[in-house]
Amino acid sequence: MMKTKLMRILATVLTLLAMLLRPAVAFAQLPGEPIPTGDPLYDRLQQAVLDEHRDDLYSGEPTWAGNMVWLWAPSLNAVEAWEPEFGQRSDYWELRAVVAAAANGSRLPDRPTLRRALECADAGPAAARELLGRELRDIRADATLSASDEDARTDELTSSYAARFPESRWVYSEAAIHLALYGMDQRWLDMMRRSDSLSASAAVDLYPLSFVRRRMLAGDPVGNPAVAGSILATGSMLSDGGIYEYLTFKDRYKELIAGADVDLMEAMTVLS
Repeated sequence: MMKTKLMRILATVLTLLAMLLRPAVAFAQLPGEPIPTGDPLYDRLQQAVLDEHRDDLYSGEPTWAGNMVWLWAPSLNAVEAWEPEFGQRSDYWELRAVVAAAANGSRLPDRPTLRRALECADAGPAAARELLGRELRDIRADATLSASDEDARTDELTSSYAARFPESRWVYSEAAIHLALYGMDQRWLDMMRRSDSLSASAAVDLYPLSFVRRRMLAGDPVGNPAVAGSILATGSMLSDGGIYEYLTFKDRYKELIAGADVDLMEAMTVLS
């Protein structure tokens, strides 16, 4: 079943990227209009992207190469105007955070806007995971903190996210990644054990990437293929959100185990 899903994803990825890279003549044969998906927010997004970037999307030029932002994002002003209609949806705020990043030429979704997503009743783990990773980086970057203060901040932060998202493996895997940068000691090993004790979750992406990937997994239409392809192309650019669900982060540690301050056999077992 898993292999079938992965093959379906791969086929859809190749199809969408092929559409982005076709010559202009081939693109000219495609209708540059939204294709309804049933999600009013995504359909509004399709329309805005096409209104602002139709010529670029259908030029056949791979202008995204080498860039780290969503070049075809709609204007931030356009998305902000949708707040009265969609402001109760957490994925609207995720979209707005991604668009704000594109407007600023940044690969990091806007942090205050992501926090606004967590205030919504339907808030999921995508914005939380992004925020947790960045707040852990803040701890590492704060030169005023002592080692004991860093440990206390890490434990407090991990506990607060675990309380809101119980049984979520990504909370402990993000904390383990953070701790590994200080050295592989018993605290790291304990965090890895807690991560491994929970079931792996599906990939955690911010909207609209989450929408496109979810529809691909289900075999459902993704709307206008050029718009969907432009979103898919940002999958490893805007955020680190779901990468560890596709390429397991454990492999990055194995070469470091020999010098770790933990039992070699125990450490290799938790990474198996």
